[in-house]
Amino acid sequence: MKILAIRGKNLASLEGEFEVDFRSEPLHSAGLFAITGSTGSGKTTILDAMCIALYGRTPRLDNIKNSTAIEVHGVKSISEDDVKTILRRGTHEGYAEVDFLAVDGNEYRVRWSVSRANKNPNGNFRPVSYDLTNITCDEHHILQVSRHKELIPALTGLTFEQFTRAVLLAQGNFAAFLKADENDKALILQTLTGTEIYSRISELIYKRSEEAKRELDIVEEKKRGITIMSAEELAAVNEQRKTLLAKQGKANKELHALIEKKNWLERSVQLNGMLAKAVEEHAASVQALKDAAPRIALLAEIDSVQDIRDSYTSLCDTERACEDGVKDIEQLQ
Repeated sequence: MKILAIRGKNLASLEGEFEVDFRSEPLHSAGLFAITGSTGSGKTTILDAMCIALYGRTPRLDNIKNSTAIEVHGVKSISEDDVKTILRRGTHEGYAEVDFLAVDGNEYRVRWSVSRANKNPNGNFRPVSYDLTNITCDEHHILQVSRHKELIPALTGLTFEQFTRAVLLAQGNFAAFLKADENDKALILQTLTGTEIYSRISELIYKRSEEAKRELDIVEEKKRGITIMSAEELAAVNEQRKTLLAKQGKANKELHALIEKKNWLERSVQLNGMLAKAVEEHAASVQALKDAAPRIALLAEIDSVQDIRDSYTSLCDTERACEDGVKDIEQLQ
C-alpha cells in the first residue's frame, strides 16, 4: 500500500481546496521531507484528511476522552469526537480525498464528503458519503459506510489501528507501537515491508518438502521389496537372454518366409480366379461366334455383290423406264 496523493476542501484550518501530490516534483524525488508551519497552519489537518478519507476516523479525535454533545457551528447534536467537526467554520461542504496504490496492484481514489442541509453554513449535517474510484480500471462506486469499512482495509492491507501505529503515528503514539503485542507488531511490519510473501513461500516449501518426503518413503518402501541378483544369477539371466534373442531371430526369419508364402498363395488364388473367368469369357465368345454364323454368311454374300450394286441399280432403273415406255405406247395405240 502506498499513498499517492492527498486532497481536501474546507477542513479545519485549511480553507478551500488543497492538494499534496507525491507523484509530482519535488515530492516525487524526495526520499524524506517534513511538513512544517506555525501552530494552526494545517499540518495535522493534512494527515487528518488522509485518515478520514481512508477510514472515516482520525487519531486526533479518537484521543478525545469523555466526549459530549456540543454546539458546533450552531448545531448541538454532534459530539466532540464526531469526525464531521473537522468541517471548517462558516462553510457548508467539504471533503477529504486520497489516491493510493492498493495491495492488488491497482490505483484507487477514495473520497469522504460532508455537507450541510440547504447549503447553509449553520444547517444540519447530512449523512457522510463515500466514493471509491478504481483509477486503473476507470470504475466508480458509491459506497455505504459499512461497505467502506470492509473494503478499504482489504485494499490497503491495514486496519485503522495498524495504519495509525505504523504508517501514521499521531503525536505521542510512537510508544504505543513499540509497546504493541509482538504478533500484532510483526503483522504490521510484515504488511508494510511486503515480507508476507516469504511466509507464504516458507509454507509452500514446507508443504512441498513434506510431499517429497512422503514420495521418497514410498520409493524406499518399493526399493526394499526389490531383490538384487548375484553375479551368477545375473550371468545366467544374460545367457538366457542371448538364447531368447537367437530364438527370436530364427522365429523372425521363419515368420518372414511364411509371410512370403502367404503372399504367394494369395497371388496364386487371385491368378486362378482370373484364369477361370478368362476361360468362361472365351467359351462365351466361341458360342456367340457359332450363333452368328448365318448372319456372317449373309454379310459375306452381301459383301460379294457390292461390286455390281451400282450396275444392278442402273438395270432396275432402266427396266422401270422400259415398263413405263410400254405403258405409254399401249395408251397411244
